[in-house]
Amino acid sequence: TFTKAFNVQGKTCRFTVEAPGAFAQFRKRINLLDKDYYLSLNGELRGGVVQESGKSGALFWFTEDRKYILKTIERCEVTKLIAMLEDYGDHLEFNESSLLSRYYGVYAFSYNGEEFLVVAMNNVFQTGAKLNFVYDLKGTTEDRYVAPEPKAVLKDLNFADKTLRFAEERTRRHLVHRIHNDAYFLARQNIMDYSIVQVVDTQD
Repeated sequence: TFTKAFNVQGKTCRFTVEAPGAFAQFRKRINLLDKDYYLSLNGELRGGVVQESGKSGALFWFTEDRKYILKTIERCEVTKLIAMLEDYGDHLEFNESSLLSRYYGVYAFSYNGEEFLVVAMNNVFQTGAKLNFVYDLKGTTEDRYVAPEPKAVLKDLNFADKTLRFAEERTRRHLVHRIHNDAYFLARQNIMDYSIVQVVDTQD
């Protein structure tokens, strides 16, 4: 752990990089250069808002180039992520097309007796696609409907009457295979609360 202390309005603020060596090794394994990563993080952050679809109350920021998202995270989640980091790297090395989010580093800020943790992760929406419809699918129906308003992140019951169709059967098989491998990995890590984000881009 690397910690740096500095003064803010007469009070000590501490910035800590959690498990810097482990995350540096993880980034190296998935071919993310530290110089490129930190160049993005050093830019202006945008956001600092709660996503309307989430119940966690987490805050989100985007890097200026929109490559990465910073999200607030609980200490227990940090502990779990660090503990599984090596297995997580193994999984991504052998499953390069994995649908799992990539977590690149965790940072802590301590000020006035409070701790504030953020995790840096990839921004899966960094594409040219039009986000006409976004679904957060958990595979359950309990409290999984939201009013279909503009820019709302929809849920399982909003998707219940929809059907996915594939131009080729091998595309469907490949997607199912990726989901199966990811779900199996998460099950081995005793993680059950996860979802799939699906984006619908309606072409003109």
